[in-house]
Amino acid sequence: MVWLFFLSTVSAVSFLIFIAALLSYKNLTQIILQVDSPSEHPEHDVRDHFAVHKRLFRKGTLEPQHYTEEQLDQLEAQFGKNKVIPAEIRAFVLAALSHYPQLADTRIVFQYKPIKQTMNARPLIANLWTRRHKRGYTVIINNNQGQHKGLPLETLSFNIVTGILGHELAHLVAYKEMTNRQMILFALGYLLSDSFHRRVERFTDYTTIAHGMAFPLYDGVEHILQDADLT
Repeated sequence: MVWLFFLSTVSAVSFLIFIAALLSYKNLTQIILQVDSPSEHPEHDVRDHFAVHKRLFRKGTLEPQHYTEEQLDQLEAQFGKNKVIPAEIRAFVLAALSHYPQLADTRIVFQYKPIKQTMNARPLIANLWTRRHKRGYTVIINNNQGQHKGLPLETLSFNIVTGILGHELAHLVAYKEMTNRQMILFALGYLLSDSFHRRVERFTDYTTIAHGMAFPLYDGVEHILQDADLT
């Protein structure tokens, strides 16, 4: 009987959260994404948006020779606090983090796991019981050992990998500004609404661009669109 009561309570709470998400959808997109209605923005993808200005964005191409070991140590001192970074992606991560000074002290764990995407950024579940300034996040990289395969990072340019990481860090910038209630509603909207999902990713691309990572982002999209083996 106790278990039945527990399960019915969880189901009721889940249903109420779902209804709240539906009722709050319009307000939520304005609060979280801080942009106007989608109809006021032209519908074009990152590739179309950048195509006209491709030469300008190539000036921002990132190369591994731009980062000596001494420079990486300096970046780690500035941006590596409270970070767990696998050694093999240290240069990529620090290069991307250097574009996000607001994440300098944020707890972020970079780790490999089998996931559906190449990478994704998530708040930790423990954040629901943690004050905003003490929250932690994780950026998960597909280890390509599960059913779903991501882009093999070892075959990609320094610019592309850093751009993908920059996009994921842009998600964390948005998460940091959310209340716990907004984070729950955001997760529901992201999972249940394709249009909300697309809008979030579009806004995240804008955030990445605003942080000086326009061409790394463009380079990654261009690679995906030109590779016939990718779907």
